[in-house]
Amino acid sequence: MYAGNVTHYFGVGQSALDCIRLALRASGREPSKVKSILDLPCGHGRVLRALKASFPDARLTACDLNRDGVEFCEKVFGATPVYSRPKVEDISIRDTFDLIWCGSLLTHLDDTYWKDFLNLFTSVLSFGGILVFSTHGRKVIENIVSGESTYGLGEAELSYLLDEYGRKGFGYIDYKTSSNYGISVSSPSFVLSMIEKMSDLRILSFIEKGWDDHQDVVCCVKDPYISISAEKKVGMKQLHLDKDQQYCVNSNKFQVKPNQKYLAGTKVICTKGAPHCAYFAVMMLDSNDKEIARYIRWFRNFSGEAQEYPIVCVAPKDSVSAILGYRINMETPSKGGFEVKLSAFSAATFSPCEDLAVQFDNANDYSDAEGKP
Repeated sequence: MYAGNVTHYFGVGQSALDCIRLALRASGREPSKVKSILDLPCGHGRVLRALKASFPDARLTACDLNRDGVEFCEKVFGATPVYSRPKVEDISIRDTFDLIWCGSLLTHLDDTYWKDFLNLFTSVLSFGGILVFSTHGRKVIENIVSGESTYGLGEAELSYLLDEYGRKGFGYIDYKTSSNYGISVSSPSFVLSMIEKMSDLRILSFIEKGWDDHQDVVCCVKDPYISISAEKKVGMKQLHLDKDQQYCVNSNKFQVKPNQKYLAGTKVICTKGAPHCAYFAVMMLDSNDKEIARYIRWFRNFSGEAQEYPIVCVAPKDSVSAILGYRINMETPSKGGFEVKLSAFSAATFSPCEDLAVQFDNANDYSDAEGKP
């Protein structure tokens, strides 16, 4: 990317760093707490150079299809090398990150790839981790319309791109010499609508022309408090179950770190039932999605008033992810009629904690202050 213009070359890295610092301030995260960084695509480290200087103690990971670029970043900046793959699902990244920088990647991809990369980034972000990525927005449209830049496209291709953008807020076309790699343009509303569909990403900022006075920059934080349930519902769900009926529902997966303590919590309103017929649970999963531990809280309050059910637990050593769940008349020692309002998992909490004592119910202890059911 260096073409003899020293000011511009280092200015691009500084511009990316400015956007990252803004994201950190918006999230309330101290730069000193950033211990791991992913740059994808890294190229030959134009931005990674600035990240190395600004976060000297952080672990760096460089990922790109360009193997020479990855190897350069390993040699010069001490980054862990990861070779990218044409299919997103084939990219193997084993670390988790406090910060991910993704400059000028989605700008070259159709929107079908956007979701795949956003899912990848979310899966390797730590809780509270920052994702910063760039898109082609209204500045690029202005450049095309004014004739300032053709972005390597002919008149017919540019006309198609503008038509698609005008019709749906997003346009994409391949380069003539490439397949599945070209130029995309996206309106702010389109980009934000994509983020809204990501269950674990909260928007921190959207900066038009934020990177090098050219590309838009989107900053997000992985926020476990807004994870959406598999049912994609908010509020509370009313349930009426007979003795012979069962109910079972799980949340989406949360990434966890082995031996880390976590706090989970939900609020329910029970109006009919008995102890040991229903519970709220945290289920820890290994890399094969096999359950290796379950921590529960029996529903005990049937007053018709809202009751909090917290669980404080430690992820076992082989844990990779966790899910939250509700169980009624299923895998329980007692069965009975049950009426309850369950909070959607979007209202439940799941986050790392430090100071709280471990606290959950023993699934095999059916004693209760109210007597056995």
